[in-house]
Amino acid sequence: MVTKILRSLTKAYQGKVIAIQEAKDLSTLPLEELIGSLMNHEIFMSAQDEEEVEKKKKTIAFKSSSSRAISEDDEDSLCSDMEDLALFSKKYKKFMKFKKNFGKKPQRGSDSKEKERKSKDDPPICFECKKPGHMKMDCPMRKKNKYKGRNII
Repeated sequence: MVTKILRSLTKAYQGKVIAIQEAKDLSTLPLEELIGSLMNHEIFMSAQDEEEVEKKKKTIAFKSSSSRAISEDDEDSLCSDMEDLALFSKKYKKFMKFKKNFGKKPQRGSDSKEKERKSKDDPPICFECKKPGHMKMDCPMRKKNKYKGRNII
C-alpha cells in the first residue's frame, strides 16, 4: 500500500517521496506514518505559497527602457516617466516623514519649551476666582458662597 501511494503522488511531492524512500524501509513503514508525513509536507507547501503571494503583493514594477536609439516619441515618454518617478519619490518621502512624526506633538520652536518650564514653576490658578496661589477646593470665594447657601435653607 505504501509503495502504491508513493507512486500515485504528483510531481509536487516528488522530493518528499525520494526522501521517504531513501530514509525509511518501505516494507515496515506504517501507513499512518506515511500519511502524517505527507500531510506535514502539504501544510509546509501551502505556507510557502502564501509567503510567495504576500511577497508578490508588496513589489512595485517600473517601466523598463532599452539601450537603442531614442526617437522624439520615446524621449517624450522617457521624460514623462522620469517626471512620474520624481513625483512618486517626493510623495514617498513625504509619506515616510509623516509616518515618522505620527503621534508626536508638533513643536513650534523654543517658545513652547519656555512656556512648559514657566507653567511648571508657576503656582496653580483657581478656576473659581481666577487668582493664583490656590485651587478651586480651597477658594475663599467658594467658601463664602457655600455658607450663604446654608443660611437660605
